[in-house]
Amino acid sequence: MSHELTQHQTPEQAELEEKQKLLDGLEAELADRELELATLRGELGAFENEYIQRVVTKYAILDDLNLQIEELLAARSPDDAQRQESATRAREQANESAETSGRADPRRPLEPFTPPKSLKDLYKKLAKKFHPDKADSPEQKARYTEIFKEINRAYEDGDEERMMELERELANSPDEVTGDSVAEQLVRTIRKIAQVRTRIDAIAVVTAELSESEFFQLRARVREAKDSGRDLFAEMAAEVDAEIEAARVRLNELAA
Repeated sequence: MSHELTQHQTPEQAELEEKQKLLDGLEAELADRELELATLRGELGAFENEYIQRVVTKYAILDDLNLQIEELLAARSPDDAQRQESATRAREQANESAETSGRADPRRPLEPFTPPKSLKDLYKKLAKKFHPDKADSPEQKARYTEIFKEINRAYEDGDEERMMELERELANSPDEVTGDSVAEQLVRTIRKIAQVRTRIDAIAVVTAELSESEFFQLRARVREAKDSGRDLFAEMAAEVDAEIEAARVRLNELAA
């Protein structure tokens, strides 16, 4: 033992106290890691929404024009297998662009996700109390999972009012810790420690995957351009606009 037994304290109680301190520290670390992951997801979500609205919607227009061109050419050469294949690929590309463009949320402001400290603090407070790994039973874990999903949704939407509402709703939640024996509490605490450590490791994997994603790399390029006084999205949109104009001219020539 790393500490002396206090008066009237059994070895099991001392071990439980030590494990609970360890668990408290791990749960605080877990809340920090969950906050970092939720913030990263919120940042990438806001970035993706801006990219779709400013750039991808233009690609959807371009791909639709290219599809019309390929379909006209395919209709004129029905026996040309290569031309028919080109039309098929153009159709697939147009459908993909339209689908991606439809994911944009026009209600969401075109600005970076920058949650205030008050929102971050509120997230950590709720995460510490209602993280699914704190559950003592399958029923409680299911309940905490749904609560945690709602907490994450509100945070990533930057909805501080909803977060405060959740805090009020959950403030009077009954304490689900029962008066179990010291031995049972010790076992439960040890298992919680293992669960929390597993979740911390899982968050590290997810964060690494997000950091290697195409959107993360594109965001780095956009930020680098911004530091140089350039708007990379505006440059990309201008290039697509030029391609759209050329495609319209080509389509009009074919139609004529």
